[in-house]
Amino acid sequence: MSEAIAADTKSKSTEKKETKKKATTTKESSTTKSGSTKPVNINKADMKELTTLDGIGEARAKDIIAYRKKNGSFKKSEDLMNVNGIGPKIYEKNKKRIKLK
Repeated sequence: MSEAIAADTKSKSTEKKETKKKATTTKESSTTKSGSTKPVNINKADMKELTTLDGIGEARAKDIIAYRKKNGSFKKSEDLMNVNGIGPKIYEKNKKRIKLK
């Protein structure tokens, strides 16, 4: 009888580990709020495309476009943090999708 209980306990433990592993994998490969993983050229993107970036709404997209008009093209992706309201957290969430060309 104790073998059956031990087997059942081991089975539940294995199930929990597999469930946790699936959740981690899903979280790591998750997409942005728009469901997009497509790269965004921050030097050419319009408001609609910029809002596909995580943490970028219409107001922030307008700020990015205004920054580009005033200062010219972004030279490096980190320069996005020069836009008012975009800090390291938003940049880190999006850096893999940010393109300059």
